[in-house]
Amino acid sequence: AAVLIWGPSAAAGVFVGAWLAYERPLLANGGAPLAAVLAAPALAALGCAAQALLGAALLRRCGSPEDMARSAREAAVFCVLAPLIGLIGPSFELLALVPNGILAGHHWAQAGFIWWIGDAVGILIATPLILAWARAAAKPALPTLAHAAEGLAAAALLAVSSVLSFGVLSPWHIHDTPLLFVAFPPTLWILFRFGPRSTTAAVAALGAGAAWLTAQGDAAAFSSTVQNSVLVTSSYLATLSMCALLARALLSERETAMKAVAEDNSAARERLKM
Repeated sequence: AAVLIWGPSAAAGVFVGAWLAYERPLLANGGAPLAAVLAAPALAALGCAAQALLGAALLRRCGSPEDMARSAREAAVFCVLAPLIGLIGPSFELLALVPNGILAGHHWAQAGFIWWIGDAVGILIATPLILAWARAAAKPALPTLAHAAEGLAAAALLAVSSVLSFGVLSPWHIHDTPLLFVAFPPTLWILFRFGPRSTTAAVAALGAGAAWLTAQGDAAAFSSTVQNSVLVTSSYLATLSMCALLARALLSERETAMKAVAEDNSAARERLKM
């Protein structure tokens, strides 16, 4: 998203941010040679920067990613390409583990798959969110009191449903099965009644809550292990993000078409009066 908005130079910021994120865990193995230890986070960060650059170039070549919130075609192209773009970073990140000897050979496939699905979900959730909020609104207007109250009610219901969906309170689970579907109604409410910004923010909020609980190990009720819980929550969030993005784009296209028809009808009435 940063490269799409500010150009290729933003990849430097992606590199620095990724290096800071990987520096501590990849430098934790003190038994490896110093050069290998220092090169590991740099190689992983290089993969993130390459993923940003190549992913943005691929999206640009296949369409106009800035319009994904208002064009069903652009949304569909993005949903297809996001998992492919997510393969770039993990390829570098797995190579960064080789010199340190952190990962045993029989765990490579599992680690690579979890790393890939994490990157893909991050692209699917964060990119539409940032692009939607970076784009200036056509006619910024203050919401009415009723619309603001409706927005607060939808946000409150989304917060409650996220607790019921991802929380570990035993009364809200049936035989240790999470109620993931409880978050659908408020998400659809926001999707139909509010614009792309609110829709992407709602999906991002659900994703942040689910990722935090899974990382803390509190979402282990999803499955027997934290790794399997990551796969469950990631698959759920990827599906929800794709469906929300496509549905919102279709609604935006419909709203644009209805507005154009209304303008044509208004012009036709004026011509008839004349």
